[in-house]
Amino acid sequence: ADLYKNDLEVEINKIKTCSVLAIDDIMREPKTINDYGTIICPFEDVLMTRYLAKLPIILTSNYALP
Repeated sequence: ADLYKNDLEVEINKIKTCSVLAIDDIMREPKTINDYGTIICPFEDVLMTRYLAKLPIILTSNYALP
């Protein structure tokens, strides 16, 4: 196992496991992030991890419904 985790990975893991997650203005964040040459999709990863763990997520957006 890799004993080193960078700060971004540590913070994302906190978000994945907090008791309740509220995200304001979804769809304004970038879809991917370049983390020292590694392309990651943190938003998608966080949502899927929390969904599978049945952890609550509150999302808001200023986008109108079609």
